[in-house]
Amino acid sequence: MLANLAMREADVLLTALAERYGLTYTRYADDLTFSTAAREFQRADARKAIYEIYGVLRQFGLAPNLTKTAIVSPRSRKIVLGLQVDQDEPKLTRAFKMKMRMHLHYLEHEDVGPLKHAERRGFSAVAGMRNHLMGLAAYAIQIEPAYGKDIKARFERIAWPVLY
Repeated sequence: MLANLAMREADVLLTALAERYGLTYTRYADDLTFSTAAREFQRADARKAIYEIYGVLRQFGLAPNLTKTAIVSPRSRKIVLGLQVDQDEPKLTRAFKMKMRMHLHYLEHEDVGPLKHAERRGFSAVAGMRNHLMGLAAYAIQIEPAYGKDIKARFERIAWPVLY
């Protein structure tokens, strides 16, 4: 809510700027995305738009994160807020799924299990790791329900220590 209040006036200007370029402007907190399906929109147009966007941000005392700015071509994979958005519906990234697969592998492996895995991954308590992983499973359920429910069920079947 605070980000929305702080960005209220900037959103008006950024929306108008996006419309001038034929773009769609979306924002979640401090992550801004400008997108289009228009084939005539070229890289040079994108550079010009970014220059103007940076100008709007500076008007409000904001500094863009230059390392997070990307111009993504039509055939490239598009990741926004950690989700793959180049299809009809957002999808979890391959990296997210690989990370979950890794956690499950070690948690389910009899030579590792929750205690050793939590220690190796830098968690101060198994409960903290369990809560973290269950949160990631809940997030996955929101994006890809079948996948998320499957990993949640696997986490629930883990032999978590009683005192963790």
